[in-house]
Amino acid sequence: MNLKLASLSFEIALNAEGKVPTDIRIMPAGQFQAVDGRPREVPSRAWLITEVLAQSIIAKLKAKSDDTLIDYNHGSLEEDPEPEQAIAAGWFHDADYRADGLYATAVKWTPRAEQFILNKEYRYLSPVFYYNPDNGEVTEIDSVALTNTPALDGLDDLIAALSRKHTQDEMMPTDSEQIAALTVERDTEKAKVAQLTVERDEAKQAVAALTTERDELKTKVAALEVEKEQIAANTEKQKCADLIAAALTSGKVLPHAKPYLETKTTVADLTLAIDAFGGNGLTQALLSRQHQKEEPEADSNDAQAIADKATAYQLQQAALGREVDDVTAIAHVTKGVK
Repeated sequence: MNLKLASLSFEIALNAEGKVPTDIRIMPAGQFQAVDGRPREVPSRAWLITEVLAQSIIAKLKAKSDDTLIDYNHGSLEEDPEPEQAIAAGWFHDADYRADGLYATAVKWTPRAEQFILNKEYRYLSPVFYYNPDNGEVTEIDSVALTNTPALDGLDDLIAALSRKHTQDEMMPTDSEQIAALTVERDTEKAKVAQLTVERDEAKQAVAALTTERDELKTKVAALEVEKEQIAANTEKQKCADLIAAALTSGKVLPHAKPYLETKTTVADLTLAIDAFGGNGLTQALLSRQHQKEEPEADSNDAQAIADKATAYQLQQAALGREVDDVTAIAHVTKGVK
């Protein structure tokens, strides 16, 4: 099926407010023909647009990524148009079929074109469209022009120009059966998109729910870790208290050593400190002196003084780069105690 091109002209009517309309009728409903007798090769000698045909035309307009051009006197269709010939008068992307025909909607006029129309320097619209020569059915809108010539001259030139354009694009014929098939295919794809959208939204909800559950579990784990650390610290603290009490009760250390021993926060460190006091004869010597009612020398027999001197010794050695443990420090400051 070969497609042919035609163009007509319709007068532009200002709206009730005296302004240039943004919805313009570019094609009448039903059968129509030009004042010069076109289309002569169509058996019915008329073009035809119906609501079904219009919906296909509208779909093609919307599927285009670019807007459809409204130019001046079809200047953009010339082989090598001058810049002034190809200048745009306006643009539109959507169309609407109404009782009296096909309308271009939401037309964006240039200020220059609006003034031309208001001044009646341009009065008519001329759509350029493709049609089926076998039955006159309109298949596609190519462009629209502002013109002052209701019946265009040089139509053969327009046909040649746009026929070459569609040959390059390898345009497929669009009869009623093909339109129906494309409609079914479009609806099938739309259904697939809708299903995939539902699946995507369900997956997003599942991810959100899992994320919330994960965050709640992480919070619980963190709380349990804090509780576990607190229990361990309390347990260690209680063990240290029990060790100090036992050492005091058994006489292994004197009460004066208690403040020093309480500075030890781990059982291991506390055990070493208790052994240091009890294993070098210090406690027995102190008890013996107390039993004899002898006052121990503050610098060698007082437990707190010994602890202070041991700490000072450790700091002194640390300044020299040596690490001295509690046992060694206490033994150093108490040597000679009998």
